[in-house]
Amino acid sequence: MPRIHIIGAPGSGKTTYARKLANKLNLPLCCLDEIYHDNSGSKPRKRSETERTNMAKKFAAKQNWVSEGASFSDWVNPILERATEIHIISPAKTTRVYRQIKRYIKRKLGIEKSTYKETLSGLWGGIKWTCRYERDTLPIILNKIPKRTKIYKIKR
Repeated sequence: MPRIHIIGAPGSGKTTYARKLANKLNLPLCCLDEIYHDNSGSKPRKRSETERTNMAKKFAAKQNWVSEGASFSDWVNPILERATEIHIISPAKTTRVYRQIKRYIKRKLGIEKSTYKETLSGLWGGIKWTCRYERDTLPIILNKIPKRTKIYKIKR
């Protein structure tokens, strides 16, 4: 059975794709945003690097799974190192920006849940990130993936 990590820029459709794939394969799903953000207390907070690394190691140790996220920080390494497949989701930039704006509006209206507080500056930061993703972020992630890992590029 596979250990699949899904990557892509903000607004690429990683989470939707990951949920469908995990359901289809009947595998546990890990969303990196849920590791990064802790909403269990009365006040949301970002978890420490140590907490995130430990949670990633615990999830990665499972036999089979699907995970998704745009993060490329070192705490994600346990997942990248154990993945048997990487699925790169890469729709057009205009599609990603449209999805980010749509998601922002839905979350502000309370139609969709979020693991963090939505702000205009956060939206703008995400849009800038998605526009530079292939040039700046994707090469960093690809350098961290072991050579034995199968990589699939998916246009959505």
